[in-house]
Amino acid sequence: MVDFEAYAKYPQFSHFYDKLWVAKQQNVLCGTSEDPIPSSNTYVVKPIINLYGMGMGARYVYLEKGSFIQDDTMMWCEVFDGDHVSVDYKLNKEVGMYVQNTTVKGYRGLKGRDKYSTQFYKWERINKHFVLPTFVEELDVDVFNIEFIGDKIIEIHLRSNPDFLHHGFRALHVITDKTTRSEIEIYKSMGYFWVADRVECEDYTRLGFFGAPL
Repeated sequence: MVDFEAYAKYPQFSHFYDKLWVAKQQNVLCGTSEDPIPSSNTYVVKPIINLYGMGMGARYVYLEKGSFIQDDTMMWCEVFDGDHVSVDYKLNKEVGMYVQNTTVKGYRGLKGRDKYSTQFYKWERINKHFVLPTFVEELDVDVFNIEFIGDKIIEIHLRSNPDFLHHGFRALHVITDKTTRSEIEIYKSMGYFWVADRVECEDYTRLGFFGAPL
């Protein structure tokens, strides 16, 4: 299931796709085109709702105190520190509670050297526990996915992580139209498996992954 399907399937929970609502549940610094920037700093500016995934439309922008963003479909939010982690939660019907499942860490930028990049070059399984906040307790779905930066939630999806769903991989190395031939040859020489998954993004095209087996 993709986000468009999940959004239509669960209209009673569609507000979980509203990133402004999610941010406000955590009392983080955020606002819309109607809210002046409280202090001069770098902020995340992103669509309030994005059903396309891949961080479409999100960017880091330095904004002056008292200024406004111009697009009423966008929001601004403080920048969080910490790892970017994607976590699946599946409903255990026997005990009637959600259990943390696939948990993967994303690595952004030019091999980690660009703090403000929105492009990932690798996802890797990790063993880390996250405590679910109380505002998700109203959910009644089979599975959902939360993306964290540090201990803050940035996105909620009413579906599982699609990239690791059908593949027994330890890590996925993202291949784009900007990946060098030498990098691709390295992954091939290591016996990694190719998974084609083409997605057109704003600044690049994701062609797929090389998966490192468990």
